[in-house]
Amino acid sequence: MKNSKIKTLDQNSLNKEYEEDVNIPHYKFHWDPKQLQSEMPYLSERFSINFETEAKRTAMIELRDAVTKILAPGKSILNCDESMKLGDKLVRQGLHNNKENRGRLRNLLFDSQTLSEDSLATYISLVILDHEALFQKNSDGDHFRDKLRNQGILFAIQVDKGTAPMFSGSKSNRETIIQGLDDLDKRCLAYRKAGCDAAKFTAVFKLANEQPSQRAIEDNVRALARFASVCQAYCLVPIIGCELSVSIDSDVDKIQRALELILVELMVALAEQEVSLEATILAPSMCAPGRHSVTNASTTIMACASVSTIRRTVPPAVAGIAFLTTAQELEEGCVNLDAISNVKICKPWPITLISGEALLSSVISVWNGQDSAADKAQNELMKWAMITSLAIRGVFINAEEESHLETTAQAPVQDNIPVSKT
Repeated sequence: MKNSKIKTLDQNSLNKEYEEDVNIPHYKFHWDPKQLQSEMPYLSERFSINFETEAKRTAMIELRDAVTKILAPGKSILNCDESMKLGDKLVRQGLHNNKENRGRLRNLLFDSQTLSEDSLATYISLVILDHEALFQKNSDGDHFRDKLRNQGILFAIQVDKGTAPMFSGSKSNRETIIQGLDDLDKRCLAYRKAGCDAAKFTAVFKLANEQPSQRAIEDNVRALARFASVCQAYCLVPIIGCELSVSIDSDVDKIQRALELILVELMVALAEQEVSLEATILAPSMCAPGRHSVTNASTTIMACASVSTIRRTVPPAVAGIAFLTTAQELEEGCVNLDAISNVKICKPWPITLISGEALLSSVISVWNGQDSAADKAQNELMKWAMITSLAIRGVFINAEEESHLETTAQAPVQDNIPVSKT
């Protein structure tokens, strides 16, 4: 047998390299910019803020500027992404679910110009779009996003791809996990170049019996934190949705406990991913009880529980809170938000509302696919945008009572004079 020469490795250098790899977490690796750009040519130096300190500082200024505009006092967020299921709402009104009808609806929503000489931008700061709406054009050949920008309204993009069932538990009681981290960097780059200022992603937690489980909470919050980290790297404000799918008999205490567990784990995950809280918007569910809850908590109790939950778990550094109104009627959501705004507890963050399913359903029912009803549908949108603005300011109920009092005062007084019978 021929003697084979075996090349020996420098054990000291190997151990040193191994120790460095082990001791540095994956999210703290700093790649050489030239090497990274050569491996990923689609990555633009303008949108990759991890390369240079100066570029990162500039990007953080842009992010905080966008946050300030989104959380402007008295303005809400309009959600028109795929989770709103526009197609299903069109079908319920007897309309075909095709790109043309969806485009007609978006043209109606984003072209609301007049109601008491106000524009949509008076009450709405941000519109959340899906991929189709972001790149869709109207009949005049203009992008819908440009119509929003011309009105002074920012627009965001939905970047998650829905949820998938977790492979644990029975089929009927299976929890879900958020999807969409694959190719997120490429999509965020394209969305930022298209002019998006923010990105929304939502994890849904099922509340029933022993759920949400610790595994479901940990897996989802880690994914949410990774979403937020990538979005901020591409100068997109992350809007982190934590939606509770509540059973009809859930009470306020049970919802509050579950939401606290979720938010505590989320804050830890965001810290691990080095997400800037000052450029992050949190979108949790309210602590609204189920329809058939035994306790039948009042609106004031619900509001106090919602505020207390956020105060116990969310640092003041978070840019703002945008409450979700999933499964709530239009008026119910506004009344609940008004109660939250009027809770006499210190709230160190700006508070707003994400309007979505109920508002779009109301607008579509008024429109019903008829061009002649477009003005009425736009007025419906503007009316509820105005009412939501009042609720954010905490004057919704007072304004309603004042309107009632004015109507009563203006009514003619009738003397109680008996009428003679003939």
